[in-house]
Amino acid sequence: MGVIASVDSIGPGELFRLAHQFDFNQHIPTILLIKISSLNNINYKDILLEFKKEYENKKFKDLFEEYDIISKYLNKLFIRYFPDKFNRILINSLKGAKAYTVSASEVRERFIHPFQSFLIGSIIIDSFYKEFEEYYSSNLCCRLNSSIEASWLLASILHDRDKPLKELRDMLEYEYEETMYVIPDQEKNLKQLVSLYNHLKDGGLLHEWKSEDMDDQNPLFIIFNDLLINENHGVTSALQLMYHINEEITDTERNPGYVEAALAICLHDSDPYDNLLNKGYFPLNLKSFPIPCLLLFCDEIQEWSRYTELDIETRFGNITIEVMK
Repeated sequence: MGVIASVDSIGPGELFRLAHQFDFNQHIPTILLIKISSLNNINYKDILLEFKKEYENKKFKDLFEEYDIISKYLNKLFIRYFPDKFNRILINSLKGAKAYTVSASEVRERFIHPFQSFLIGSIIIDSFYKEFEEYYSSNLCCRLNSSIEASWLLASILHDRDKPLKELRDMLEYEYEETMYVIPDQEKNLKQLVSLYNHLKDGGLLHEWKSEDMDDQNPLFIIFNDLLINENHGVTSALQLMYHINEEITDTERNPGYVEAALAICLHDSDPYDNLLNKGYFPLNLKSFPIPCLLLFCDEIQEWSRYTELDIETRFGNITIEVMK
């Protein structure tokens, strides 16, 4: 199965909705809000419906107000799926993205973007829920905290987490002339990601994965480690998530779906695409890598409204999602 998303032609209805978005200073397209109303299967549909009702007719004075309403509903999602100690880490991670976006308006917006990627993926998962549940793990979907919803929430919302944090660190390091932070357990956690990739690539089931030791000459580990040395934000964001998974979540709460989310984050940035393709690690199969494939797709297409300070900006009018057998 493949998922095709095609941009439809823009008619009077779409133009009216676009005018509404501009008038209300909204950056989330009305068409996504409409799609939320049709959700049937995904577990957090009630939270997204509540978000839609509050957002759709809200006129925002500035980005701060829009960030606040998104933060409110992300907090509700985190509380539903993750333990309290881990929730605090996730909530704190939002603050860096908000602070950076406000202080660096000339760059691409990085707070609403992951939420929009999350919404697009949620609509796709909901449309083909049985297929995604099977590709991910029917066993893990029996529990909320290990479900595909939990894994997708982590992957989509945290995939750019270290990009704003790195910019903030760079400013502080320039000011104080010292390294501000090194992610702990980098090598161990990189090898866990490589281990999961190999397990899924070989047709293994996600819920049966167990981390395996490997030497430093593993080709995929070398690629990931080189990216880490160059501070690739996909790898550093994934390692931050892995560190918090291992530190803040108990053995009974931890599950491989969180690690698949980290693997998706590790693979999502475009910088290593050619190298991964040449070495045979790309392309990915949706049946084996549902969360990484979905993140690659949603992150790639979500470009509208990301340059919030430009006089001319792109907006999203309409979309059709179909299955390609």
